[in-house]
Amino acid sequence: MTTSYIYILIGLLLSLQPEISAGQAYPSGEKHFPATAVINVREKYGAKGDGSTDDTQAIQQAISENIGKDRTLYFPKGTYLVTQPIKWVHIVEQDSLWRARLTIQGQSQKETIIRLKDHLPEFSNPETPKACLATGSNKVNNKESKNGGGINAFNNLIYDLTIHTGNGNPGAVALDFVGTNLAGLRNVTIVSGDGEGVAGILLKRQGAGPCLFKNVTIRGFDYGIDVYGSEYSQTYEYITLKDQKKASIRNTSNVLSLRKIRSENKNAVPVILNARRKDLKSAKRPDNYGLITLLDAEFVKNGEPATISAIVNESDTNTQAGNLYIRNVAVKGYQRTMENQGSVAKGAKGSAIKEFVSTSVNGSASGNRADKPETFSLSIKETPQFHQNDLTQWASVTDFGASADDPNGDDTQAIQEALNSGKEVIFFPKGKFRYVISKTLVIKGNVRQLIGMQSGIDIGGKNDFSDSTQIAPVFRFEQGKHDTIYFERFNLSDERKSPFWGGVFIEHASSQVLVVKEIDNDVYARGKYFYQNTKGAGDLFLENVATIMPWNFAYAQHVWARQLNPEAHFVPLGKPIITQKGGSLWILGLKTEGPRTVLESDQGSVEVLGGFLYPVKNIQNRDLPAFISNKAKLKLTYVVNAYNPAASYTSMVSNGNKSSRRSISIDKKQFSNRGAGTAVPLYITTGEK
Repeated sequence: MTTSYIYILIGLLLSLQPEISAGQAYPSGEKHFPATAVINVREKYGAKGDGSTDDTQAIQQAISENIGKDRTLYFPKGTYLVTQPIKWVHIVEQDSLWRARLTIQGQSQKETIIRLKDHLPEFSNPETPKACLATGSNKVNNKESKNGGGINAFNNLIYDLTIHTGNGNPGAVALDFVGTNLAGLRNVTIVSGDGEGVAGILLKRQGAGPCLFKNVTIRGFDYGIDVYGSEYSQTYEYITLKDQKKASIRNTSNVLSLRKIRSENKNAVPVILNARRKDLKSAKRPDNYGLITLLDAEFVKNGEPATISAIVNESDTNTQAGNLYIRNVAVKGYQRTMENQGSVAKGAKGSAIKEFVSTSVNGSASGNRADKPETFSLSIKETPQFHQNDLTQWASVTDFGASADDPNGDDTQAIQEALNSGKEVIFFPKGKFRYVISKTLVIKGNVRQLIGMQSGIDIGGKNDFSDSTQIAPVFRFEQGKHDTIYFERFNLSDERKSPFWGGVFIEHASSQVLVVKEIDNDVYARGKYFYQNTKGAGDLFLENVATIMPWNFAYAQHVWARQLNPEAHFVPLGKPIITQKGGSLWILGLKTEGPRTVLESDQGSVEVLGGFLYPVKNIQNRDLPAFISNKAKLKLTYVVNAYNPAASYTSMVSNGNKSSRRSISIDKKQFSNRGAGTAVPLYITTGEK
């Protein structure tokens, strides 16, 4: 048995402090869109945004009429006063028919404000909290949700605005969020006027993840972010938290991947509280134990130094606890950096944590000792950002004859003409149906961004993708004028169930950097791959991408992913979801679904920082490993979520040459149980020596 080990290095110099600004990673700026790309809540629904008119009815009507349709509601600059909870429901009076699939797009993070009126009786009691905004889920198994929670909370997205809960509303929650697969927030500020309130973001209903929160600031409340429940993981990057009263982030049982977190607090409370559930009788259920992966963070206690720990990892009576992997965290103003399982972590009185693992570390089959891991970390690049506010550089595919209102049409030629128009931004207005493509679309020249506004792409009945022996891409990115190309806000599917056996949705065939964001690959896509590269392909950045087809990194490439959800619905038996040949793959927040090997790496380097592996069904091949390493370097932090042993991996990594692999079985004595699954706070393999 490998000895349980805590690996921690404490730095005493400020030079170890990570570079983090108190504001956003990237200035969000203003966002302008063509009129046909969005629905303006002022123009269509009469919202005033003047700070004095009650806009509750106008906003609720806009939401109720557009949820479930993947439409985008646009809020111009202004203060939109509300007096009642705004919900993702069709029938407000009955609080029923909750739905998902709606985007809220503000013009400005600072100057588009949805504000709760001061001193509202409905928001006065913290024991019965009410949300200013509450997203919802579609029906699950043809049953309506009673509280809006559910696993079909797809495409709930909020961008570029502020949610303000006013003054004198101690029972307020700014945002009660559910969102699955493709969901989250970007460039959002959440504020309590007087610091009172239950939570900035509450994630307690079913369907809280996987999702991505990026560039979010939260000021005030008891909890900045309050998470409860074991499924299905969340990813946070560039989060600023200020002056919470109980904890900046409380996680009860879920899997959180955190990077670039800054806390500034005048109150003596923990920044991170990895809490255990106290309402469960059975310790075997997966709900008891969460996993937090935290890197590149800075926690500052202002005023009098706190006599508590900045990070608290709770344990239960069986001495099992939540799991932590922490790297590069600077702490100031707290007596201790960390309390782990009821006691102060060894050396945790310093000002910085270089690397920490809460339980055991498992070495590789090549001879690394688990009590002396050879840690490595991949370099991290920030995702490039772009938005073109010069609307003369936008071209709509509908201006060239494409139409998402004709289910029997073929839009290939019209879309290609738009791509050849010389405009920088090509956008796809939302229609009643989907745009139909039957041949490869080539993106090159002056095209800088394709933005779908959550429009759907479907495959035509007669198409060039039907031959399984001839791989054919739907979108092929060839060499163009700009250094970086952006592809975002699309739903890619084969809803018509057309022959798509040789289809690849994205082929990266240029040295340009490609950024893929907010993409959903729907349940009917039965093609060869979702993504494949060619030799010499440029860097790839992925954010908030959910797919059901295999990924093929056939050539060495550098990839950075935030909130990647590759599911295995149409991954052939015996094949991995992700195949990598050389190069590097860095993932912050990985959620899988289906009984398949997650990744096979051939001499590549892989770092998974916070994984939620969910086989769902029984794994028929009990020797099936979660990961395969062919002389690859792997650094993995993850959990396996399972409710029965047959639906959990018994082998973590098959390591070595293809001809002589050696499987490393999970040693239940080394790692914490998570129901019938396992929590792996750190696993390292450096390949054969």
